[in-house]
Amino acid sequence: ATIYIASDVDLSGKTSLAVTLGRRFEQNGKKVALFKPFYRQGSRVQEDYDRQILQNAARLGQGAQSQWPIELNPEGGLSDDILSEAVAAFGEVSTGVDVTIVEGISGLDGKLGEASLKTAEKFDASTVVVIGYRPEMGVEEAVMAKNLFENRLIGVVLNGITKYKMNSVRDNLLENIKAQGIKVLATIPEDRRLLGVNVGQLASHLGGEFLSWEDKADNLIEHLLVGGMVLDSGIHYFERFS
Repeated sequence: ATIYIASDVDLSGKTSLAVTLGRRFEQNGKKVALFKPFYRQGSRVQEDYDRQILQNAARLGQGAQSQWPIELNPEGGLSDDILSEAVAAFGEVSTGVDVTIVEGISGLDGKLGEASLKTAEKFDASTVVVIGYRPEMGVEEAVMAKNLFENRLIGVVLNGITKYKMNSVRDNLLENIKAQGIKVLATIPEDRRLLGVNVGQLASHLGGEFLSWEDKADNLIEHLLVGGMVLDSGIHYFERFS
């Protein structure tokens, strides 16, 4: 079986959903492969980083030798040569597993929408579309997903819903989407920690250097104090979280 995860825009949470589904299938005794065939030219996310996350999550190690993800030009669409290369990589990754979860393309219209549909069809995949929540959004994105994938669409996932909008989403938006004949698989609340950075990333961005504890570079920054005038203020602030 193959599940293809698409989204309406970049950074909607496709990778996190792919990893979560993979873990759930593994808990149910299934052997799982995670795969990302394409990365968009000019994407903010490094392609090698995505591959590493998916391989580690599926415990694939370095067994898959094909080179993926493959660079996709959003203006030029998906050529037959690039699609053939992706199909070959998919065949290698999916061999010997029960479920292959494919992190797909962001975008539901234009060249990107066409490429996303063509990929799902080529992999004969059932499709889930992640929709990044935005205030005052309507049913348009969900309807676009339905019109694009038609019978391949299992349903949509609304991700990143802010805390104070959850009741409104459940009472209004969900009902409006369901009225369009579209299944809402999940509503996922926003977790600000998932938007955070680790100590090493912040140091790199600022051009700083470690004076001590460089071994903690991978630690997530959960609390940040900016503009403290005296040392004691910082100490008292962070003591509350120790």
